[in-house]
Amino acid sequence: MSTVNKKGLIRTSLIASGLLFSLSILNGCVEDAIPEIKEAEESTKTEKKEDEISEEQKKLMEEMETVKPEDAVENIEDNVNVEELEKIEIEKKDKYTDINEFSAFISEVFFNYHSGAIDSEELLELITPHLHEYFIEQLPEDEDARIDMFSTIQQLFTDNLNSKLKSYVTTTSEKNDIADEAVFFRKYTLEDNSSIYYETTVKLENGQWLLVDDVPTVSYEDESEEN
Repeated sequence: MSTVNKKGLIRTSLIASGLLFSLSILNGCVEDAIPEIKEAEESTKTEKKEDEISEEQKKLMEEMETVKPEDAVENIEDNVNVEELEKIEIEKKDKYTDINEFSAFISEVFFNYHSGAIDSEELLELITPHLHEYFIEQLPEDEDARIDMFSTIQQLFTDNLNSKLKSYVTTTSEKNDIADEAVFFRKYTLEDNSSIYYETTVKLENGQWLLVDDVPTVSYEDESEEN
């Protein structure tokens, strides 16, 4: 069992977070880099149209209205429990309707990208059919420019690694039923046994899970190692 301190879904500029991560976090400045990433997001944030609310979501909102404000704050500040998942066989699909299958797919693709097993063009070929409009809005419109951008991020990532990536694990997801969103975490283990962490946000639209964001984050505590 693992524990993370979660205070809402993070919306961060993909380009800014990727570059800052390579230049700052890999040099041991995780805590210093996170505020910079959030500041970069404020400069790139755009207003979005409100999604239509389903009957099920309305019911959930009505139930939430009965919660006392002090209880709501306490719930937000509570740690969220997540478990590291066993690896499952990943099948390439046109769309993913199961959150665990999608998290496994996304985690493997980004690990292969960050480890250099696939290049930026292969990355985009794999993830583009599964991108949410928010993610797409952060990218250049020109396909060649997108490839160049991800190639630059990949090179910066590799150049700033103190050791090669060895393996990864993915956690269970935490769902926000009102927004039809979910968050899960990915941990890279390097050959020198140090770790790098990512937080992935996905959204369910028309029965299909789509990638909203994938950003660096601070570590979570693995309680199983303490016992």
